[in-house]
Amino acid sequence: MLLNVLILLPFLGSILCYLSSFCNIKLPRWIALFTTTVLLLITCKILYSEFYIHHLHYLNHSLWNYEYCIPWIPQLGINFHLALDGLSALMLTITGLLGIFSIFCHWNELDKSTGMFYCNLLCILSCTIGIFLSIDLFLFFCFWELILLPIYFITVFWGNSSLSMNSRTNSANKFLIYSQLSSLLMLVAIINLVVINYNTSHILTFDYNNFKNLKLTFWTEFFIMIGFFIPFIVKMPIIPFHGWLPDIQKSFPTSSSVDLVSVVLKTSLYGILRFNISLFPKSSIYISKYAILLGLFTFFYGSFLTIAQKNIKKVISYTSISHAGIMLVGAYIFNITSYKGLILYTISNMLSISGLLILIQYLYFYFNTYNLKKMKISYCCKKWISGSFLFFLLANLGIPGTGNFTGELLILLGSFKYCHVLSIGISIGLIMVTAYSMYVIYNMYFGTSLQFYTNIHKKKFVKIQTIILILLIIIIGLFPKTIGYISYYPLNKILKNLLYTY
Repeated sequence: MLLNVLILLPFLGSILCYLSSFCNIKLPRWIALFTTTVLLLITCKILYSEFYIHHLHYLNHSLWNYEYCIPWIPQLGINFHLALDGLSALMLTITGLLGIFSIFCHWNELDKSTGMFYCNLLCILSCTIGIFLSIDLFLFFCFWELILLPIYFITVFWGNSSLSMNSRTNSANKFLIYSQLSSLLMLVAIINLVVINYNTSHILTFDYNNFKNLKLTFWTEFFIMIGFFIPFIVKMPIIPFHGWLPDIQKSFPTSSSVDLVSVVLKTSLYGILRFNISLFPKSSIYISKYAILLGLFTFFYGSFLTIAQKNIKKVISYTSISHAGIMLVGAYIFNITSYKGLILYTISNMLSISGLLILIQYLYFYFNTYNLKKMKISYCCKKWISGSFLFFLLANLGIPGTGNFTGELLILLGSFKYCHVLSIGISIGLIMVTAYSMYVIYNMYFGTSLQFYTNIHKKKFVKIQTIILILLIIIIGLFPKTIGYISYYPLNKILKNLLYTY
């Protein structure tokens, strides 16, 4: 029942936000804050009780630590089936935390349609949680598709005010087209998988657990796997399917990007680990070399594109694309060292990117521009803003003592076990990350600001959010064993399945 609450809580909160706006324009934000706070407390309780008090070897008798299943469309074998393990619990906790930060970012910004805005924001959270918990493939597909709608509406109606409605609509349409076309492949793959399973076992089901033991011919498995793989790399995004992200990031409200870039994009990585590699091990092994090459190309090309950008929001977009490349490489190296590093790197990256986005929106109130060459934050801003922004840039770079560094190091060690040449390629790519980080630091700290503004009273709670994110990044970097301990069991299950396939 607890898993059901995790999805229903933000969904019901979204309805209350919309209805309460007719009574008081400030009430929706308090409802949204209360909803996400309760959500975070529940996920923290799960982490503490299931993965700290109890040792994991007591849980080895079951694939899942929490499970909830009720019939939904029994005629088609579709259930409302949710399940949670260490991997999904970590992602849920970070989602809840960043959901609170996203609400604080909009605390005093909105002057109209606040109820509808927070309704869409909580719907994004609800669908994201649904993606992390669903193990019925039809249910997973529903959440995968539903998340597009609130993102589309927020982009069009509450997007960057400096852009025209037509420009924001074009960006949203581009995102929708990329997502819908790729999702169609996933739907076809799911239906094929269900039909093959029915012909084999005469059981009509969409359940993940049933498909794990399904025997497929190599080419059948390969084509079904591609139907999952393409939608996942489109949303990560991986080059050449990256074109939608810079456009929608430029049009999206900067503070709402905390959810879009830091959380929603990471659902694809989760999908690759949970579905692609787990359900289709033979074909995943077959394409691993090509996936690694594609990830390396994205890593390098994303870094080159970052250096060419002047808009700080586009810099963050191409930085995210570059990071997606190294995550794809880590996912297809297939050893426990790289997988532990991948989870550490993903979580720390979510936190550091969120910190940058929060401060970028704060800086916009000083400079009234997103052009990084017209900012000079070392002189125009409060000292803690300057220092905090530098910390997040260095964390993004992977400075020792941060979770990003620990994650990169473990991925590098895992790649060395896999192939020595690959570890050299990743090392060169990390040099490129240093180059574009220095480019951003130079322009933002020693740029040529023409004027700056001081209407910063609209941005509250930024200092508290910044301190929390900095502490979390440092704690993860200095004590990575806790996350490794929580994620070890589900990651080990994936690798055991691959070893059995070998």
